[in-house]
Amino acid sequence: MEQTKPIPGTRPFKQQLIECRQDLKKADEQIRDFERKIDEVKKNDAKNSPKAPLLIKRKELGFLIKDLNIKKKDLFEKINQIKETYGDLATKQVETKGFISTESIEKRLREINLEMLKFPCNAQKSKSYEDEIKDLKSKKMNIENEKKKHDVLRQVQDQLKNLNSSLSQVYKELKIKNSEMAEILNSIKEIESQENTKNPVIEGYEKNIENLKIKKEEINKKIIINQDEIAKKREEHQEFLQKKAEAEAYEKRRSDILEKIKDLEIKKESLENEKDKCDASKFDSVIFYLEKKLGEKEEKITFPLDIVMSLSEFKVTIPSEKKQISSTICQLKEKKNLFLEKVEIRKEELKVEIENILENINKEKGLLSDIPVMEVKLPPFTTKSRSK
Repeated sequence: MEQTKPIPGTRPFKQQLIECRQDLKKADEQIRDFERKIDEVKKNDAKNSPKAPLLIKRKELGFLIKDLNIKKKDLFEKINQIKETYGDLATKQVETKGFISTESIEKRLREINLEMLKFPCNAQKSKSYEDEIKDLKSKKMNIENEKKKHDVLRQVQDQLKNLNSSLSQVYKELKIKNSEMAEILNSIKEIESQENTKNPVIEGYEKNIENLKIKKEEINKKIIINQDEIAKKREEHQEFLQKKAEAEAYEKRRSDILEKIKDLEIKKESLENEKDKCDASKFDSVIFYLEKKLGEKEEKITFPLDIVMSLSEFKVTIPSEKKQISSTICQLKEKKNLFLEKVEIRKEELKVEIENILENINKEKGLLSDIPVMEVKLPPFTTKSRSK
């Protein structure tokens, strides 16, 4: 992961932030220390106070009352659960009338079995026995089911009775304990009314805590100031980077245009050189020189180096005698006419190409003049801190 570069000018403010946070931590530790000392003094005062045994008793009673309330809540939940499950049956008086015994039914069933084994019976008699057996078994099952319901309901009512009894006992105990708690609280209140003067040691500690809290507020203000300065530096740096990027983009654009203009100028120069070579006047100057030489009286002739080079370039005879000059002039005129025939079209093409290049150069120069010149200044690395 690439590490973020530090923002220029933020170091002193970051250092002050570190120092401020260290001061905050130190102040918090001192506050906690004074609070611990206050608790120790209060505990010591309470231990030596006449209300100390009352406070112990109050604490014990508080636990007892809490346990009783939990027990009360548990009993209420169980009672309500029974009432929701069994409804009115849970509180309805169970009838005490006895149920028909199943022994007589079982006795009759045995008798029928013996009669069927001892005495042969026809289909009608057999059907009668079967119907009676079926009826007796049905009665027996109904009696057993009723007895089960009766037993369950009796158990539920006994359970509900025990729960209500336990709840009543809890209420009695709560009433007693709450009464005891009220007496203890009144006694504590009376003692405290006589102990209005605060321990001067505690007052000193509380004053120290108050001063430390004021100091913390001042430190927090410094933190905010330094954070604002860092944010300002970050914003300035971001603005600088943005302007720098814009300036670099403009500079690259300017450089690209200049490079393009340079290339166009080189191309234009090359075309102009080619066009210059298409100029027939180079023949005229040599012809003029030779005609002038022809009019001189001297038979012996010499030529300057540039004339010799031109004659050689035109590939004509270089006269060594005066009488050869006319022939060379004729050759030059023929060469000139041939040259004019070949280059006239090319000269027009070169003219158009050069004009197009000049137009493009002017267009690029116009674009170049439109590019703004940006002056990018570095933001000040340090700003006078207002936190000191």
